[in-house]
Amino acid sequence: MDQSMSSQGMASGQMAGDPEMEMHDGDDFVCSNCDCEITIKHHGDSAKMTQMRPFTCCCGTQMAKEHAGG
Repeated sequence: MDQSMSSQGMASGQMAGDPEMEMHDGDDFVCSNCDCEITIKHHGDSAKMTQMRPFTCCCGTQMAKEHAGG
């Protein structure tokens, strides 16, 4: 993933092309490289998020949902 993608479009936090993934208030996303973690305080209007992408950590690693199974 190039740097232009990480600075634009990453704020949404939901996986692009993954209709199974849902994002909810309180979800945690963790970096597998440096263990940085973010928590969704409030998920906005999904209808306005047409270009969902995974969060990218400050170290450049794609972040994953902490409890992806539930």
